Amino acid sequence: MPAICLLLAAAILLATTGCGGDASSADPASKPLKLGYSFGFDAGDVADQVAFRRLEARGGPHAKLVDMGGAANAITALIRDDIDAAVVPYVAAVEAARSGTRIRVVLGANMAPEFFLVARRDIRRPSDLRGKAIAHSGPGTVTGTFAEEVARRAGLGRGDVRFRAIQESSAKTAALLAGRVDAATIDFVDYQRIRAEHPDLHVIARLSEVQPRAPTMVWAVSHESAERRPQRVQRLVDGLLDGYELAYTDDGREAWLDEAGATALEGDSSALARRAYDFYRRVGFWPRRTEPVAKAVHERIVRFWLDEKLIERGAPYDEVWDPTFWENAAKG
Repeated sequence: MPAICLLLAAAILLATTGCGGDASSADPASKPLKLGYSFGFDAGDVADQVAFRRLEARGGPHAKLVDMGGAANAITALIRDDIDAAVVPYVAAVEAARSGTRIRVVLGANMAPEFFLVARRDIRRPSDLRGKAIAHSGPGTVTGTFAEEVARRAGLGRGDVRFRAIQESSAKTAALLAGRVDAATIDFVDYQRIRAEHPDLHVIARLSEVQPRAPTMVWAVSHESAERRPQRVQRLVDGLLDGYELAYTDDGREAWLDEAGATALEGDSSALARRAYDFYRRVGFWPRRTEPVAKAVHERIVRFWLDEKLIERGAPYDEVWDPTFWENAAKG
């Protein structure tokens, strides 16, 4: 059973033991939004904060961001009503829906993959990975599938490569720099942080070249929130899309850079922040108001995950998505 299945099974069991809130309670516009991030707040989420500040300035609710410490924790908090919405891996949302967990995806978050497979100088191409150690986030994860698929396409069997499970991109980067592994799946910002001082490390594969284009992270709410508090969910979706539209334009660039320097990229150079912004804008990292994720996109990425054994069974589009909030935002 993929690791993600075990995590979500535990989440469902925990969620049945209680509920953190009253779904029928009053819903004043001033009540803060409590938003969970599966893996903490990073550079890819800076546009979210731009959106939340803009929403609050326009009279919307204040957003409180919470590091959930993993997708299973975020999903558990959703169905216990401890948080209003969460950013979770798309694959985790599909697996949760398949397992009967009552969540609904209402908006894309990270709409393009940003992971690279970075290797030492002597590894010029994936076929050079024979006998080498590769760090990824673990079996049953997107980066795990990425690393294994790169090796498979290079004609390498499971016995030809040693895989090491290290969850966080920063920790995988540290392992690569220390020589404990020969290659690692790391995100764009971590690669930019090391490339100047370590020009011997280079990209040999990109996740965008391996999997079909689809969101990597999505915004999810509980069924109860979608059904009983639709105005609150709609405010969140409207506010996010409004903020994304600003952040990834020439007019919003400085707002993004200021927010990045104060949060996710605090202590990093302004040059790195600019490169990150330009990368996210170039790859189309954010959801567009008029382009909800279509059923065909969902089916294509689910088929890829099934073929790569990232999940055991898929879930239909209608069991995962509630696109009405995204569609309503396009009409506004």
